[in-house]
Amino acid sequence: MVRVGYLNLGCRLNACETEWLAARKAEESGGEVAASPLDADLIVLGTCCVTSRSQSKSRKAARRLLAETSAGIVLAGCSARLFPGDFPEDRRITREDCPEGPVHSCRTCRGARNRGLLRIQDGCSNRCTYCVVPGARGPSRSFGRSSILDAAGSMADAGFREIVLTGADIVSYGRDLGDSRGLPGLVGDLLECGRFRVRLGSLEPMGLSGTGLRALALPGVCRHVHLSIQSGSTQILRRMGRACSGADVAGMAREARKAFPGGIVGCDLIAGFPGETAEDFEQSLALLTGGLVDYAHVFPFSPRPGTPASGLPDRVPAPEVSRRAAVLRRASTAGRRRFERAQEGRRMSVLVEDGRRQGMLTGISDNYVAVAVPDGAVPGSLMDIVPSHGEIIPFARAGEEA
Repeated sequence: MVRVGYLNLGCRLNACETEWLAARKAEESGGEVAASPLDADLIVLGTCCVTSRSQSKSRKAARRLLAETSAGIVLAGCSARLFPGDFPEDRRITREDCPEGPVHSCRTCRGARNRGLLRIQDGCSNRCTYCVVPGARGPSRSFGRSSILDAAGSMADAGFREIVLTGADIVSYGRDLGDSRGLPGLVGDLLECGRFRVRLGSLEPMGLSGTGLRALALPGVCRHVHLSIQSGSTQILRRMGRACSGADVAGMAREARKAFPGGIVGCDLIAGFPGETAEDFEQSLALLTGGLVDYAHVFPFSPRPGTPASGLPDRVPAPEVSRRAAVLRRASTAGRRRFERAQEGRRMSVLVEDGRRQGMLTGISDNYVAVAVPDGAVPGSLMDIVPSHGEIIPFARAGEEA
């Protein structure tokens, strides 16, 4: 029996595709998905190149798997598409992409988190000066509503009570199809199933409005908004090629608070973009210290080959980029801790996990907090819980994915 493993080094979209490819390879061969890639005869490696570090990790992972296993390697993901020369020419290595259309993954999330990922869209039509995603994934392409609903139904049949919508730019859903209902309409149709809650993936503020956010705040949608903000400075946002200002992104964070009362608001931030002054940096930091967002996924600026930003002048020295990233991460950790403490004594909907944290059976709340649940709670079930002091489990680090 062929055992197929997988290893993902990228985003949720990459994780969804990597796991799906592994499951398909196992089905085609009449085999099974291995518990660990090191136990596999065939390994699907989901590569990433959003930063130079992730590109390097992808390259090293392929070489390590070749050296430490006798398995065949299937390269997938963005780095394999854009930088095929990074990887060894070896008869054990092939490359493969997911087909167009909805792709859902369950096994990773079922085993660790009891959540399923559903790809509703791929590609991006924005042209941010730092980003390689359009080159790796092409323009924004929405997948058909009926096929997405079918995929969600199969996930519900498998017992999943939370579905995370993923894509490269899910806010753009439906525009290329001439679908005026867009993402809010799709979310509404998914919720009509009534068998799961929906968690939104990262939202691009350039294509979003306060009205759009309010349209997404439907019963059954998790109170968790993650905005791809990148900077709080208008000057830097312009250099990034993003059609929004510092006031726009701050206003969007405020709108998220209004649309999802009691919800958590997170964002992505790039530290040390070329030309970022101390004042520009402080405007990004103020998003966290001023309480507009609760946490951030922080990325030190990494010039990507072929992008306009790689040739921009006024490069911030590397030690200062690292310092600024560290300051943002500390502020993110503090913000998340404040939010977690504020949830004590508040009722929340919690999805029970299979695993334990700090020796306790836990679950993830709709507003993205890890909570201790009673022993004997059924993994994969939803519970209403009012956590007391000590029953909220701090995330291990700022921006950690639950």
